[in-house]
Amino acid sequence: MAKLDNFAELITYPNFSFPPTDNPKIRQAIQAALNMEEIMEAATDGAFRLNHALQFPGSNYYSDVAKDLYNQRNADKAKRLLQEGGYQGEKVILLTNREYSSMYNASVLMHEQLKAVGINAELLILDWPASLAKSVNETTGWNFFYTFWSTVYAQGGAQSLRNLGDPSNVHKPRDGKSDPVFMQHWADVSRGKTLDERKAAFARAQQRVYDEVMAVPLGLMPKVQAVRSNVEGYRAYFMPRISNVWIRN
Repeated sequence: MAKLDNFAELITYPNFSFPPTDNPKIRQAIQAALNMEEIMEAATDGAFRLNHALQFPGSNYYSDVAKDLYNQRNADKAKRLLQEGGYQGEKVILLTNREYSSMYNASVLMHEQLKAVGINAELLILDWPASLAKSVNETTGWNFFYTFWSTVYAQGGAQSLRNLGDPSNVHKPRDGKSDPVFMQHWADVSRGKTLDERKAAFARAQQRVYDEVMAVPLGLMPKVQAVRSNVEGYRAYFMPRISNVWIRN
């Protein structure tokens, strides 16, 4: 049996094009309200680690920047931001699915936590292909989408930010163009001449993601792989590999 501690980051991200999450104050209020321990406990049956970063721990690009904006569990702050943002009880639609229990359970806990601070949260449960297609192709009818990022994080550096910049823009900015401040920092990750310069640019990009609530990392999920004793040639890997694997008679 082999265990990969850093397999995937469970994550949710808002729709910038659809009210009320087009308002940064509302997004910040939602970010402030969340209790990640509760969400991840439900999502994984206890097999998780908290992680605020847009990288796995141990990566060259791992940064503690913006850690104070993760797992805030601050109902008073959330309510104050809702008031500042002029929230009037509009629905916040959480787009989820039941095929991936981690995503579904995370959405259920987030739904309850948002309702507790006065947000009119509502679950929209579709099958996985339909929910993914809606998040990719539609800019209305949803406010938060749930998924997990695995290869995105594993590739590190600039690649782990690609879903938040042009042309992907999973957070659906109104004009189709990502925040220029974020885009500048992202470009600097690739253009930096030294590792220290690239790491500093990554940290600035991560801060911007939190400040604008472009995505909300929830926590890390491990991966466990095991085979029977009569299986030969199997080697644990990020994704299961079955080439040159056989069963001993």
